[in-house]
Amino acid sequence: MLNYCMITEGRYVDTYLPLHLKRANDFVDRFVLVDDGTFPSDAVERLSKHTTKPIVILTRKWDNNHSKQRNVYVDYVRNNDANGWCLVMDSDEFPSMALLSALRTLTQGESDGYETPSFDIRIPHEYRIDPIAKLLFQLDDFKEDVAGNTSSSPGGERVDIEFRYNELRVYRTI
Repeated sequence: MLNYCMITEGRYVDTYLPLHLKRANDFVDRFVLVDDGTFPSDAVERLSKHTTKPIVILTRKWDNNHSKQRNVYVDYVRNNDANGWCLVMDSDEFPSMALLSALRTLTQGESDGYETPSFDIRIPHEYRIDPIAKLLFQLDDFKEDVAGNTSSSPGGERVDIEFRYNELRVYRTI
């Protein structure tokens, strides 16, 4: 079973979510949405107009912890479909039709996982690490991760901020 999983919020019930439902309707078996507590009470009825597939809305109040929100739908899929797959999308991401078709074929086989290439953009950034933080978090052996110019500013340590985009996360719950 291929589950289209998203962490979302009430403001998308009439904007992005209908687009997701219409786009993926023919390729997925179920939509599993984790609401941050802001969905209107009639969200299922409003969203059901855009798909023939079941829509499961799970609510967990947003507390700035993305991994706990994600675990809500992972736990749901794991508990309700031992061989289920999760296609993980953000509200503002839309998969191509070719990708949805390929995933439909893939998830009907015996594979345990799938990953598309991700594109990493490493942007050099320098900042000073607070001496008290070094002491408290035992950062005295802090090593630089350099992905470009190796210079650093006086009194500061060099660190790189890594951004990922265009990464598709699909996995089977085990």
